[in-house]
Amino acid sequence: TPEISLARVNCWDWPHLCLQENVTQFPIMKMYTKERAWLAYSGMWETKEMMKFIELSRNSCPVRLMTPEEIEEYLSDKTSSHRTVSVLGIFDSSMSEGKTSRECQKS
Repeated sequence: TPEISLARVNCWDWPHLCLQENVTQFPIMKMYTKERAWLAYSGMWETKEMMKFIELSRNSCPVRLMTPEEIEEYLSDKTSSHRTVSVLGIFDSSMSEGKTSRECQKS
């Protein structure tokens, strides 16, 4: 996809970079966000599984859907084939995000 760039680094050639990024085992795949946080991939090393990881990592979680149209768009998203489970919650607008999060975690 146009929003994703891939790079390959050989730690034998770039040991300082690998040390800086805390790469201690090979192979490893890390996905960096705009905020410079990263997610490490720990699944099977096959194209289909890695693409699933990339597609799912692009979506923020949780997703706040405020209208029926947003819900329909989310459920009809082309990446939905990568999602194994979707949980939709309907919350009272007076609930704080912290309380909502705690209530969801109890479920």
